[in-house]
Amino acid sequence: MSPFRLGLLAALAATASWGAMFPVMKHLVVVLDPYWLTSIRYIGAGAIFAIILLIAEGPRAFILDRRGWLLWAVGTAGIVVFNLFVLSGLERSSAQHGALVVATGPALVTLILWLRGGNAPTRLTLAMLALAFVGVTVLDPAPLESGWTGKANAVWTAAKKARREWLLFTDADTIHQAGDLQRAIHEAEHAHVVMLSYSPKQLVTGFWQSALMPLIFAELALAYPPQKVSDAGSRIAAANGQFLMVQRAAYFQLGGHATVAGSLLEDVDLAFLLKRRKYA
Repeated sequence: MSPFRLGLLAALAATASWGAMFPVMKHLVVVLDPYWLTSIRYIGAGAIFAIILLIAEGPRAFILDRRGWLLWAVGTAGIVVFNLFVLSGLERSSAQHGALVVATGPALVTLILWLRGGNAPTRLTLAMLALAFVGVTVLDPAPLESGWTGKANAVWTAAKKARREWLLFTDADTIHQAGDLQRAIHEAEHAHVVMLSYSPKQLVTGFWQSALMPLIFAELALAYPPQKVSDAGSRIAAANGQFLMVQRAAYFQLGGHATVAGSLLEDVDLAFLLKRRKYA
């Protein structure tokens, strides 16, 4: 295998491992703040690589030629501070958002080098950058009209662009597990329903969240008993915006989020309308 192809495979492996890091880190920032996570990662990794360098090249590899301060400053800014910002952002968003934002880095670096030094990217580089953005679409919602909430307006815009049989509405802070959408579609088709909604595990931090969240969900379970919610003969309906999957045809027959445009509980109201009209 040529060095070029070997390099491509190594870069692909690094990219895959980098992407897999974000779901893991999202769970860790719940119990460790970004400062400690960054410290643990780089103190440990630095020690390991120092040992490898010592074995491979000997003590002479640590001669800095009076550039120790420069090495420390550039390394801290480029590696540690960068990752501290990434983890701080991840703490406030989702693993998917973190992976997508960081994935734009190569494109930004290519653009900066092109503008600063006139180093135009090769066709292969442009092709790889285009490939990286395949499947990611950023939509601008329609202008917000009177009587609409921002969320209803945004998801209604996105729903009209979708073309698949099932639509999944989810919250930005929801962490999805691999294969959850496939399992949900299988369950919905097996149960012959047009809407399926889950109440996922809640990640809580601190005393007050740990104390209040069980009470909130216990109250919700009393107000919306799962057995009655799932019973087609009962008028009680509910859904959770963290994971709300609906069949596209039924959604648009109902009128979609335009029918609940001003509701602050649009997920529950959408489920109620679908159930009342005997879709689900």
